[in-house]
Amino acid sequence: MEVFASILFKDATRASETAETIKITFEVVLNLGIIDMIIIEPLGGVYKDKLEVCEKIRTDFDETVTRLQM
Repeated sequence: MEVFASILFKDATRASETAETIKITFEVVLNLGIIDMIIIEPLGGVYKDKLEVCEKIRTDFDETVTRLQM
């Protein structure tokens, strides 16, 4: 999205605004079934607590596999 923001607004830092402008938000792609879930980043970013993020990904992955096997 940063590249598109650079083209659209001449400012790569406006990536989230670009996503809103072209209506590509996580809610939209989730509702369209393009993605199965959203893993929320911890406050401060992924690098602040890598173990927490890895555990969250593992839990979400395991739940998804279980659901798909039903």
